[in-house]
Amino acid sequence: MGHVSGYETAGVQYVKIVAVIDSKTTPVCRAMNNKVFKVADFRKQYDKIIHAAEKHDLKAYKAAQPMISGKAMKGEITDKEIEKLGIKLPPYHFRCRTTHVAYFEGERELERPGKDDTKSRARNEGKNPGNLMPTKEEEKSQLENISKTLQTLSQKFPSEFKHGFKEIKIIPHIPEYENAYMYTSCDGRFAVSNLSHLVWGEKGKSLIQYIPIKHLSDALYKISNNQSKELQYIEYVALKDLCHELWHNKQIPSHVSDIQRLAMENLNEYCTRFSFPSFLRKLNIPVKYEKELIYHSTTYSDLFNNFKDVLNEYKISKRNCFAELQKINTTSKWNKILFDVSKYIAENSGLRTKEWNSLTDFERIEKVKKNFEETYSKIAEARKKMIEESTKHQKESLGSR
Repeated sequence: MGHVSGYETAGVQYVKIVAVIDSKTTPVCRAMNNKVFKVADFRKQYDKIIHAAEKHDLKAYKAAQPMISGKAMKGEITDKEIEKLGIKLPPYHFRCRTTHVAYFEGERELERPGKDDTKSRARNEGKNPGNLMPTKEEEKSQLENISKTLQTLSQKFPSEFKHGFKEIKIIPHIPEYENAYMYTSCDGRFAVSNLSHLVWGEKGKSLIQYIPIKHLSDALYKISNNQSKELQYIEYVALKDLCHELWHNKQIPSHVSDIQRLAMENLNEYCTRFSFPSFLRKLNIPVKYEKELIYHSTTYSDLFNNFKDVLNEYKISKRNCFAELQKINTTSKWNKILFDVSKYIAENSGLRTKEWNSLTDFERIEKVKKNFEETYSKIAEARKKMIEESTKHQKESLGSR
């Protein structure tokens, strides 16, 4: 609670609730995650808590700092129940891990497409300025809109939207998919995240909130209602991620090792980024933010940049190789992609060194594969280190509370 004075001193006007999302997260913490409140509201609650404590008034203290327990900890809790209880400043229950961070007004994005613009903006500004997290009712509507629009586009562009998107779901909240924005099983089943993520903004200087289910739904709504010119940057990000899944739907899946899966994702993202402008043109969508989305997009940036580095190392230009790499991406089984790409690089390398020319085809392939494996190992190690540091920081933050 002492943070309230710190926020006021620093001139912070808004605060965002940040919950630890895992299998142990309670319904109330999950519901409060990413909600945004005014620091002034925190101050009012804080003053009530201090006043009740000074008066030794337990009833007033409980009213000022509601603690959830019993049945409310097991079932879902609605926004109306949260508002009725007056829940704002954590903790929300015994052993609560939820905290809060400063939230700046420049991060807010309140506009929604359609007739409900005024109503949505009023709801956000009146209760949760800057909070984009959809309600259960909105999620249901967004899933229906995504499903309906993707099926329509599948009929109109069967070569792009393969398998027809027969089943649309929300990505399950389990560690395996915690950082996934969208997911496809390459047979028409498709899932999209309803969690809040942070991605680089249009100019790459600040992070912005990205909720895949909301922003993909908003983008598809505008496309289906001839409002493509009104698409915002974050909606182009959602469409780029959709394009990545569309490429997956063209692949032939198979059981693979980690290194083979990384090779598959790497090539798939490379194909996605350089085909994205033509994908937009097919759907009659203005090509905007091309440079940002191809070269600086947050999603899969390590894989994309790694693939560029490998091609550059062997002096293979994008212009000459893209068509062949697209073919490999859609005709190879995942467990063959690493071999096929390595073979292509070995056969088409611009290297003219004595060492390279003296190698047999098999030796060239093994050399390229080793290059991939070393690069992927570095990425895996960097990710492992990042997760360890993040976990350590999280434990230290919880321990200091």
